[in-house]
Parts: sequence; C-alpha cells; structure tokens
Amino acid sequence: MTSMLPVPLRGPMRPLSRLAVRAMPPDDPTDLLVTLDAEDAFDVEDRLPLVTAPTLVIGGTKEAFYPRDLFEVTAAGVRDGRVQIFQRWGHAQTSTSSATTNLTLGFLLAGLPVRPWP
Repeated sequence: MTSMLPVPLRGPMRPLSRLAVRAMPPDDPTDLLVTLDAEDAFDVEDRLPLVTAPTLVIGGTKEAFYPRDLFEVTAAGVRDGRVQIFQRWGHAQTSTSSATTNLTLGFLLAGLPVRPWP
C-alpha cells in the first residue's frame, strides 16, 4: 500500500497500512487471484493497430505496477495514440491528480468537432 504514496509519507504510514491490509483480505481470494493472473497474462500488443479511436495513455515514472515502456509501447501501437508520462509520479498521484483529469478532459474535447452556434 505504501508504495503508492509519496516517498516522505511511506515510513510514517507503514504502521497504519499494516492495520488496513489486515482488514482487507476477503474470505475467499479466488476471484482476486484469477484477476491478477489474467492481468499478468493479458497481451494485445499485436492488436493495438486495430484501435481506431484517438487514445491517450497516462503514466508516471514512479509507477509501481506498470513499467514506463508499457505506456509508451501502447500509445505507439495505436493508430492515433498519445502518451503523457509524469516525472516522479506514482500510481496514486497519476490516478487522482486534477492535472490528469484536466489533461484527459482536454484530450477528449480536442477531438470534438466545433459546430457554429445556432
């Protein structure tokens, strides 16, 4: 859990995260384990050229779960793919930042046709 936090908070939050983690395991972890196995085996790189929608891939250089090159390869494989890598950002910051939200919104709005006001 602490790997997603900014480095200065990791040490102080470790005891709290241990308490939280103890409360998290489900009675039957089968679904979670199947999901993790499927995610690890999932590979559609050879099919990325079939994606026709403009695609924005966002990641951070401190991402704990996915390597930077996965973001770059994914964006490069899509016909109209773009990538934004935030320096020194990890999973939590990339996922929750207003900068990410604004970048995504701008990307989506940039693809909309502009129509004259009636």
